[in-house]
Amino acid sequence: MINQTQAQALATLLNQIRPRWSTASMMTILQKNHGIPAPFGDVAAAAIAAARDATVLTPGLIFTDPRFWPEAAKAKLPPSPKCPEHPEEDAHHCRACLADVIAGDREPDAVGKGQQRPGKPHPPPPNWRTWRDTHPPLDT
Repeated sequence: MINQTQAQALATLLNQIRPRWSTASMMTILQKNHGIPAPFGDVAAAAIAAARDATVLTPGLIFTDPRFWPEAAKAKLPPSPKCPEHPEEDAHHCRACLADVIAGDREPDAVGKGQQRPGKPHPPPPNWRTWRDTHPPLDT
């Protein structure tokens, strides 16, 4: 668990590492997840690891992606939310949804959020090869 002073310091540090992650949004995420029973050092280590990973676009993955956490702290994390369409997959990185993005059947921001289109297919993003190469491997 982290307190307000620790959260403010961590939010400021993360903003220095990733300027696009505003201190205000970091404070919101840290306050929302303040009850995770992990010591401040583990929270800080996970947050810094996520901030240094170029494939992480938003700070929300700090608390949903266990690959950033020390082994001892992983057991204390709440379970990752599941994809509503593919319950065997974690929502933040659903392999079936990512395949839909590449096929043009899903918008990139709809991964793990359920199907948003009833009929008309979406073209794949113009940079889909680069997008695919910058995301972590699907089997992690």
